[in-house]
Amino acid sequence: NIREQECLPVTSSVEEIQGTNKAHLAPRHTHRHQGIDFTPPASISDAEAMKLPIMAWKKGVVTSIGEGWGVVRITHHNGEKSVYGHLSSIRVKVGDTVMPCQQIGTMGNTHTHSVQIHLHFEIRSANRISLDPMKRLRESPTIIVIGSTSKGFPILR
Repeated sequence: NIREQECLPVTSSVEEIQGTNKAHLAPRHTHRHQGIDFTPPASISDAEAMKLPIMAWKKGVVTSIGEGWGVVRITHHNGEKSVYGHLSSIRVKVGDTVMPCQQIGTMGNTHTHSVQIHLHFEIRSANRISLDPMKRLRESPTIIVIGSTSKGFPILR
């Protein structure tokens, strides 16, 4: 069984990957964090960070866009869904077919619960169960893990 091509949803210039947590959220935000967050390098300005491209994880169809949260949802052939949140710009529309590594937007800080520029990335099963995106990225045959950060997060390319 050959897996389809997959792509890291951000460029390799990310500073940190935060796992399932609430550390980046405003204090009033209390629900469980369902994905992972990619933050930009501390060495670049906010203006540069808001231009970092966000790419589709794998082939699929854009099924919804939420302008207020800067979110794009993509449904893949097996029914899985990927969610990309807090985008400062969106470059796709509902109904578009996207390919792995195709740019769908740029990193941002949209929504009242966001307190820093980042990409919120989720993967959900066909029956809407939240899956561990880091596990899926680590297992991908087309994404290469080249090391880990001092906090134990993988460095991917």
